[in-house]
Amino acid sequence: MGKIDNIINDIERQSTLLIGERNNFMLQLMALSAYIINVDVDSGMRKYTYVCNFVNNYFGTEKAQRCHSLLGRILNEQRNYNPIMWASKIEECARDIASYTTVEERLLIVDYLILVAKADGVATPLEAMGVTNAAAWLGVAPVAEIKINQLKSEIVQ
Repeated sequence: MGKIDNIINDIERQSTLLIGERNNFMLQLMALSAYIINVDVDSGMRKYTYVCNFVNNYFGTEKAQRCHSLLGRILNEQRNYNPIMWASKIEECARDIASYTTVEERLLIVDYLILVAKADGVATPLEAMGVTNAAAWLGVAPVAEIKINQLKSEIVQ
């Protein structure tokens, strides 16, 4: 993930996503991950497993355990919201990430979200829409368009 590791603990503002949590990169990344996981509920478990393996590889055991806990809490919290309100919360997380990361770092996040979407081996139109939304919220949609179009070309009809 490169430079992204360096910003994990930079943000210390109150979160509106999970009561009692502070906004930070891990929380926001797990929120974006949950958004993509739940776009296609039929294969959510495979995507969840992918995210868990990813954070194990890139963040180390202690931070990975924190990510697993955050992801579980976010997925549970999502049940309390209608889809539009939930998308609004995820958009807030993405826009916050965009406020303190470079374009290159945000493109890495889009790459990661594409990998999450494809974790079950199949891309769906809803997953492509989810990644497109996330790229727009992160402020990199025009730059990420080629990658998103490639994902769309892999969609199984």
